Amino acid sequence: MISPLQLSFVIQGGLVLLAGLLAPFMSTGAINEMTCVGSILIIMIGTNLMGITKIKVADFLPAIVCAPIIYNIVSYLTKLF
Repeated sequence: MISPLQLSFVIQGGLVLLAGLLAPFMSTGAINEMTCVGSILIIMIGTNLMGITKIKVADFLPAIVCAPIIYNIVSYLTKLF
């Protein structure tokens, strides 16, 4: 049986390996877009905690992946035209 500590090491190691594979495809602009989306999600969580809104933040998690993809597509298209 694997302990929770060992499982966390496996998960963290997998994330490090995945980051190493994705690093060549990530430009500084794409990383900035991910940071912007993450900041907006943190603001949404804060407004939920304060009781101002009732936003389902988990519904917006795919935006973290979509933002750099859209950024790269737009940057390649602007190079073409």
